[in-house]
Amino acid sequence: MSDELLLKSKKINETEKLYTDLQQILLKQPGPEFIQDLNKTKTLIKNKDEKIKCLIAELNMRECQTNEDSNRVEKMSADLREIQMKYYTLKSKGQKMSSQGSTCPLLPTVLTNQKKYCGGGFTMLVAPSRNCWSLESNLK
Repeated sequence: MSDELLLKSKKINETEKLYTDLQQILLKQPGPEFIQDLNKTKTLIKNKDEKIKCLIAELNMRECQTNEDSNRVEKMSADLREIQMKYYTLKSKGQKMSSQGSTCPLLPTVLTNQKKYCGGGFTMLVAPSRNCWSLESNLK
């Protein structure tokens, strides 16, 4: 009988030890509030990550657009320099010709009092209006 009591007391001690170990493990585990906070934080991080990706894509688009605009500005600057060079060469030629006493014009003269015909025989005395409202008023 004493052997049985010793065995039962050992079993009770072992189960108590397992119970205390289990309690220790459960105390180390996070509670339900912590898990809810963790889930909220995960969703916030996911949303911020998506927003950052969108902002990065928009930034890349703006940089591309800026590069295109700067290329266009460079091209226009080059065109402007070319036009200025042509203008100044024509101006210097005109000054040279006027200083030499030559009255020959650089550009051909256009007589405005003569009838002009273009293509299908349409008269070009008065340039037609390009206003769409004038076309509608002529149709009425």
